[in-house]
Amino acid sequence: YYVYYKPSTTKNFSNKNRVKVTTNKFFHKGLKTGTSYDYKVVAYCKGKKKTVTSVKSSAIVSATPKLSKPSLQSAKAGKKKVTITWNKVSGASGYEVYRSTKKSGGYKLVKTIKKGNTVAFTNTKLKKRTTYYYKVRAFRTQNSKRIYSKFSVVKSAKTK
Repeated sequence: YYVYYKPSTTKNFSNKNRVKVTTNKFFHKGLKTGTSYDYKVVAYCKGKKKTVTSVKSSAIVSATPKLSKPSLQSAKAGKKKVTITWNKVSGASGYEVYRSTKKSGGYKLVKTIKKGNTVAFTNTKLKKRTTYYYKVRAFRTQNSKRIYSKFSVVKSAKTK
């Protein structure tokens, strides 16, 4: 099979964006987050003198790659501080860390991390013996615009 792909904003498919596959699965890597892509499949048969393709292609389907949501690994409390860690999200330009003193709401942005490889943050100058709740989301900057992942699950820690 040939799998053809193109950004949805491009008018026509071309042989330049064609991949030969021998199974019914195709994993497309290196795409821009937040950009919609169109795909179609064409069957082909390689003969002695030339390759013959099917008259009709499959239906065209579209997909838009998204960032994975971070997985908050830990929230460890110290004296008037909390350190949180999360997993690295592939393709992320950075992360936003949100904090609240209530699990169900009132979250405020406390830190924007502009490096996709940074996966920890220590929140200092906090109140003693207070429980803080944290959640994180990844972002990717593309064409001067941020595209966000979903938020991680919430983790809490009580300061000493």
